[in-house]
Amino acid sequence: MRLRALAAAAGVVLVLAPPAAATTYSGTITFTGDDPSGATLSLHGAAATVALGPGHVSHAVVAVSRLLGSLRFAMPGRPKPLVFRLRAKGRRLVGTAQQGTAKATVSLRRGRTSADTRLGFFTGPSGPFEVMRTLREGFNERVAIDLRTGVFGAPRRGKRLPIRQEEVRFQSGKTTLAGTLTLPAGQGPFPAAVYVSGSGPTLREEAQYLGGYLVSQGVALLAYDKRGNGQSHGVYPGSLASPEAISIYADDALAAARFLAAQPDIDKTHVGLFGLSQGGWIIPLAAARATEAISWALIQGGPTVTQGESDYYGGIAGTWTGPLTEAEAQARANGPSGFDPMPSIRKLAIPMLWLYGSDDRAEPPDTSVSLLRQLLAESTRDFEIHLYSGAPHPLFSQAGFPSGMFGDVSGWLLAHRLTPGP
Repeated sequence: MRLRALAAAAGVVLVLAPPAAATTYSGTITFTGDDPSGATLSLHGAAATVALGPGHVSHAVVAVSRLLGSLRFAMPGRPKPLVFRLRAKGRRLVGTAQQGTAKATVSLRRGRTSADTRLGFFTGPSGPFEVMRTLREGFNERVAIDLRTGVFGAPRRGKRLPIRQEEVRFQSGKTTLAGTLTLPAGQGPFPAAVYVSGSGPTLREEAQYLGGYLVSQGVALLAYDKRGNGQSHGVYPGSLASPEAISIYADDALAAARFLAAQPDIDKTHVGLFGLSQGGWIIPLAAARATEAISWALIQGGPTVTQGESDYYGGIAGTWTGPLTEAEAQARANGPSGFDPMPSIRKLAIPMLWLYGSDDRAEPPDTSVSLLRQLLAESTRDFEIHLYSGAPHPLFSQAGFPSGMFGDVSGWLLAHRLTPGP
């Protein structure tokens, strides 16, 4: 009953699916100056089911008001709701959406139904799973991630889980960043994680791979579009891991963490950062800058070597036919240069989980693990390190994550009181 009361207060009706008589529209929502994203609207009486595409709110049922041929509805958001005002124009619904000062145009065509309405969190006979899709990561078709094992498979039917999502906007200095907050089932306050993406013009949906598992374990997740991409404002600093770019990204991650900590349903004493690849350089710098704000970190395939060593290794490892340890030796012999994450890592006393794949051809895994173990030998730190045999750089392939990895993550979360456990 408490969950229903909370949902009603937020304007959300907890139903599993619209009735068969629903009228469906699908199209785009485009915020001024930003990239368009998908939107599907199913109208059923005085309510509507809304899906906003990969990485965004996957399923929300909201009350609809109608007046003189127009309709209005509001989706929960932070710090302001996302308000739609639409009118019929032939077989289309057109109009605007607004969240605070951010304004968008909306154009939806009747009779269309996007497959993205099947994204989100479900449970079935074989247990819980997440159906996801990304735009830029090679999984343009929907895939189901088994939230017990990490195995990827074909989407299947299931009952939607009561996991809530909200569109959010927060400030990093003078720049507005946009993202999605995903809240586990229950009332909270929840431990929480900010996703810090790897290199490139990444969007919030990149976080879905491991982020969905964290949510299933009771950890709230904030994932945002990298500045200058998607719906986030600002100037994109580029993919090169220059000290200046890493510094900007670290400030953005800190801004996201502080935004999370200010939310009433988040446990501000257990806000962490998790990320992939270049995120492994950003996270230690962000955490070292604000030890009071970040209490834990989880890093996938994050290099502990310098930017120059990493780039040299990545340049030869892609076509390397011998043992990768030999390619790593060449990268070490080439010498360190560019951004160095070790000064920040040395400052950290927070619990950290480091995950690597032995077949990483973008970052040198054995060297990174060796540097961390040397650090552990020098002083006592709460670092846990796993190296998974045969796993690639992001730790997942078309088949999914390495066997046992989800169990390792679950055990670490439980040991550090970041999940309620079984």
